[in-house]
Amino acid sequence: MNTNIDFKNFWKSLADNKKFILATFLVFSFSGALFSIFSTKLYESGTTLAPQSHGENQMSSIPSSLGSLAGFAGVDISTEVISKKDLAIQTIKSLNFFKSLDEKYSIALPIVAAKKWDEDKNLIILDKSIYDESKNLYLDKEKSSIQYAHKEFLDLVNIIEYDTGVVEITFRHLSPYLAKQILDHVIVEINEQIRNDVISVADTSITYLQQESIKTNISKVLEGISALILSEINKKTLANSSPEYVFKIIDPPFVPEKEAYPNKLLIIILSMLL
Repeated sequence: MNTNIDFKNFWKSLADNKKFILATFLVFSFSGALFSIFSTKLYESGTTLAPQSHGENQMSSIPSSLGSLAGFAGVDISTEVISKKDLAIQTIKSLNFFKSLDEKYSIALPIVAAKKWDEDKNLIILDKSIYDESKNLYLDKEKSSIQYAHKEFLDLVNIIEYDTGVVEITFRHLSPYLAKQILDHVIVEINEQIRNDVISVADTSITYLQQESIKTNISKVLEGISALILSEINKKTLANSSPEYVFKIIDPPFVPEKEAYPNKLLIIILSMLL
């Protein structure tokens, strides 16, 4: 009996306030539609990468007694070595790597100062309150900082590691073309940087070990040094012959056709529910 009365009161209340409810519904729906239309569009490019394996821990043939010598030479014969994949991921996130990208490709400016993307001309229009193109001068001192640009970069890039070892990297920007280009640059440069580091360390190690071999006549020590030198030569050979030294590209970066943000349909639906 009470339940029926409650339902009657409920429907009566809805009927009495239907104009207010309808007006509220329309306001929120219209607001959501306006937000989705006028909010900044961001396009997201992505790439799928497979980490390369180069037998980093295959040093069992080298006597442990040569550990100190190997350490001085820059050769790590331990079994607990950070993987090239982990090193690469942390390097991508680092300020130094971002600086090197900016010095080579000038990516900081379009990251911090882009206002909109002219689709017809495929042109990034910069915010005049941030950067004066006629004078090549930042007007906003805070945003001229490489550290500020690096923080913006980290907000736009996303790195996902799967249990299989596969790595997915995405990057968002006003321009779908720049989103793809920045990912292209990241992949090329991280492979090149780690590869060059390995070659440089190998060269230094080989030179040191060759000098040490002259100082001894003990056959076991000479055999160990020869094994260390051979290991470094193998590393150098692999690095020189592998442009995709750290990451092999499974699915290359692409130019996205549709914006990833904002999700217009989701915004409108949520606005209606509110």
